[in-house]
Amino acid sequence: MKIKYIAIFPIFLCAFLASCMNVDSKVAKNPSVYWKAPKDAMPEKNIPISNILTDKIDDSPDKISVSDKIAAGQKLSLPDLLDIALQNNPQTRIYWFQAKIYAAKKGMVDSAYFPTVSIAGNLNRYKYRSATMAPLPAIGSFYETGYGASLEINWLLYDFGKREAFSMAAKESLRAANFDYNQVMQDMFLQVNEAYFSLYEAKESQKAVEATLEDAQTAYKSADARFKEGVGNKQDMLRALANAKNAEYDLQRSVALIEARRAQLANVLGIEVSANLDIDENIAVLTDEQTNQKIDELINSALQRRPNVLAAYAKLRASEQESEAKLRTYLPTLSAVGSGSWANYFSSPYTGLPNYNYGAALQLQWNLFDGFNRQYEIIAARAAERAKAQELRAMEVQIASSVWANYYAYQTALKQIASAASAVDANEESCNATRVAYENGVSSLTDLLDAQSNLAIARQQKVSADASLSLSLARLAHSTGAMLSSEDSTEE
Repeated sequence: MKIKYIAIFPIFLCAFLASCMNVDSKVAKNPSVYWKAPKDAMPEKNIPISNILTDKIDDSPDKISVSDKIAAGQKLSLPDLLDIALQNNPQTRIYWFQAKIYAAKKGMVDSAYFPTVSIAGNLNRYKYRSATMAPLPAIGSFYETGYGASLEINWLLYDFGKREAFSMAAKESLRAANFDYNQVMQDMFLQVNEAYFSLYEAKESQKAVEATLEDAQTAYKSADARFKEGVGNKQDMLRALANAKNAEYDLQRSVALIEARRAQLANVLGIEVSANLDIDENIAVLTDEQTNQKIDELINSALQRRPNVLAAYAKLRASEQESEAKLRTYLPTLSAVGSGSWANYFSSPYTGLPNYNYGAALQLQWNLFDGFNRQYEIIAARAAERAKAQELRAMEVQIASSVWANYYAYQTALKQIASAASAVDANEESCNATRVAYENGVSSLTDLLDAQSNLAIARQQKVSADASLSLSLARLAHSTGAMLSSEDSTEE
């Protein structure tokens, strides 16, 4: 009966161990949380990257939920919008589940380190016929009915590093999947920033157009008054009226643009668009210390911290390990084999005499020839490895170009915003002076309308400069992989 208990025990043991298995610790905690990479997954030399986001997402339990803010028509800040996107964006969930798949595959590969245990039970009935050599007659026949159980254990002890190579390949593939997840999250952050500042630019443009309309209406009233008083002419009055109507047309176009940008923002957030979706227009434009680094330092930083680059590195290392594993298939394997069985019989010449069998052995197996299959696998693995290396090289070139372009776009935007602010001040003074001169009959209506037109252009340039500076900073952060600080993205 001891054999029976030995056969039953592994069932409960395996069921218990299976209930403890999960892959949650190998991926992000949930599909709205950045994955914290272990230190050994990062390059050896890292350049510290500061956090360039102006606000932290408030996770305090007493804060008003974002859905409540939308329902109440409150204006949403950029962190609020990021919260919504994290909770509704399907792409982050797709890649999160993809990372879980690779985590499970890593566990499947590592299962080769454990023994395999199998049990079997049987209930049988056989008819046996005993016979002698011809031409002697048969001695007789009998029936045998019985039952039994068996246990078999196989354990691969050594395979010259093939398991280790496959395990390392699976580990790097899992890291690549997690880095891909982080990259999707950073892409989503950039999309939210772009949609936010696009709507911000449209709303500020509407304010500029409203100011232009007010100036145009003021000019029309002045021209109309001069015409009625007999000191002006009808042509000036009609031209001022046409200018005011053009401003009204531009105002309606700006209203339509705001609604189009609102719909774009809702699409990025993954929610239904509504008139209650509005943004907080009080933005703080920063000049982060990172932007003062030299361009070569920023490029080096991006190549060491950008999630998609790290994913490409991990995929290349996985291909290298797979090639190594394929080479080791030419070597033998050493396994331990154990088996045992127990059987009892209801009816047979051996009734009452249970049958016991057990044994153990060391097994050396060497596959010498398989029709060149392994050689073709090695050729394919090496080709895949070289392809991954070329993909990594192409990504490095693309990211270096992206950092370069975004860096100088930010530097240019810094200078443009100062110039635009000065231009607005200068054109306001010029417009005011021309208006006074026109009302006193010194300047013509053409001079006044030209001054108002220049002021309107300057206001639009100021709005575009503000939005461009914020967008260029967000894009520079995205291109360098600095959406989150290094402390938030790496485990100790």
